[in-house]
Amino acid sequence: VLTCTIVKINNEVLITVLTDISCQVATERRLRQTDSWLDAIYTIVNDFAVLGLTKQGVINSWSPSAERLTGYTESEAIGETLRRFCNLPDVDVDVFDEHLTFAREEGWHSRDYLCQHKSGHTFFAQTMIAVLREEDDEFSGYTVVCRDITERKVSSDNLANLLTKDHLTGAVNRAHFFNLAEKEFARANRYGQSISIIMLDADHFKQVNDSWGHPMGDEVLKSIVKIAEGVLRPGDTIARFGGEEFAVMLPKSNGLEASVVAERLRSSIEASSVSSAGGEIKITVSIGCASMSESRSTLKQLLVCADAALYHAKSKGRNCIVDIDDF
Repeated sequence: VLTCTIVKINNEVLITVLTDISCQVATERRLRQTDSWLDAIYTIVNDFAVLGLTKQGVINSWSPSAERLTGYTESEAIGETLRRFCNLPDVDVDVFDEHLTFAREEGWHSRDYLCQHKSGHTFFAQTMIAVLREEDDEFSGYTVVCRDITERKVSSDNLANLLTKDHLTGAVNRAHFFNLAEKEFARANRYGQSISIIMLDADHFKQVNDSWGHPMGDEVLKSIVKIAEGVLRPGDTIARFGGEEFAVMLPKSNGLEASVVAERLRSSIEASSVSSAGGEIKITVSIGCASMSESRSTLKQLLVCADAALYHAKSKGRNCIVDIDDF
């Protein structure tokens, strides 16, 4: 492909310049094809949504695919943040800020969220946030690609439960507790937050098994976990450490807040009972608490201190709470 440029020098002289622009034309054609291809993807693909964010994380562009995935129109979405479409517990309200931070540091970052369609139904979305930069490498915002992974998530969650849950009580197992704690401690150190650990042990549990039988002992352990799940916040974790001993992790909680939660656990379990053919089974628990401080900054240190506090609670007569800072 040639372009012809004619320049008049004077009344008698003209200069003709021929330029080969084949490469430029081919490039422009490819770009137009790419734009058309992307437009088709944004419009046609059903389980992907593409949108844009400002540097502050506010939605500034919305595609037909995003409307199809979420049910929200462009006018309803522009000016909102991604929190608008997700079911996040209060403890996780800063998770999007953390997601954006990781994206800026790494170039892109991906996480899974439980989202809510405008109609009310929920779905799992894999959300990849990538940094946008101008030609001069100046940071200008983010591109977000969301994908509906509900079917895959449900299948993988069933497998995850087998690998991460205690098969009897449904509490987190010991190994997964340490995996979760590693992430929570990294987050706490990053944002200057506190974490508290509660160690909980069923009192005289051997007598329960001896008097009522092991199957009823199992029901008692299940009831402890069920009661704890009703007391704890969505972001808290209860794990079965072994036998009748449980560990509870409380992110963003100081010593006073941990003691309040511990007392709610103790009193709720004391007030409960488990029905059996021979009557009602009553159970109490002893609890030890420890929170992060300058001398207790690692999970191992917190667990050791909470366990020591639990030992003191048992030595005081059981059915009570002891904080490591109380002795």
